[in-house]
Amino acid sequence: SGEYLRANDNEQWKLCVQAYLACTYFVDAQIGKVIDAAPKDTIVVLVSDHGYHLGEKNMVAKHSLWPESLRVPMIIRHPDFGKGKEIEQPVGLIDVFPTLCDLAGIPAPDRLEGLSVRALIEGDDLKWKRPAILSSYSRSNHSLRSSTHHYIRFEDGSEEYYDLTKDPHAWNNLAQSAPASELDAFRKLLPKEEAPLHPASSDRPHNAWFRDYYKRELNR
Repeated sequence: SGEYLRANDNEQWKLCVQAYLACTYFVDAQIGKVIDAAPKDTIVVLVSDHGYHLGEKNMVAKHSLWPESLRVPMIIRHPDFGKGKEIEQPVGLIDVFPTLCDLAGIPAPDRLEGLSVRALIEGDDLKWKRPAILSSYSRSNHSLRSSTHHYIRFEDGSEEYYDLTKDPHAWNNLAQSAPASELDAFRKLLPKEEAPLHPASSDRPHNAWFRDYYKRELNR
């Protein structure tokens, strides 16, 4: 709980942060060993589980639609791409498979929703056709992230909207003040249909938010 972490001058919170940083430092070192050991003509793709709030947004938790727990690394090493660079356009894990198909010269199935990120790697941003990447947290809670803005819509209809070029930590919610045209550009990208909750999903909610959320959904 928050009180437990903040007790004794944030003693447990400091240990939590220390352990998290130690874990990421150790894993980073192991990734380097794997990449060094891989044959130079091998395509290497690194992705991971999502991150963790360590106090940001007043949370020490893993589940949210904010970047601290939403983002994952996606690192691609290809023998023909030369020196590494950072891509600013948001991409998703659904893009891993079509990207590997593209890089390996294998036709990707037509049914895939993901896109190959090869054009972004090669610096041709004009070929990138997705304005924002969608992430969802349970039913009817969605995040849309572009290269400059972050839009969130919750199941109760409330919204958050951040200009990341001016507010990189997402402290200033512009949902009530931004031009309607900006918000509508993101709203039209929201899913048109919502998949129903799995029948077993409400049996053991893993936190208080989910407990209350399931009650609302099941009473609709």
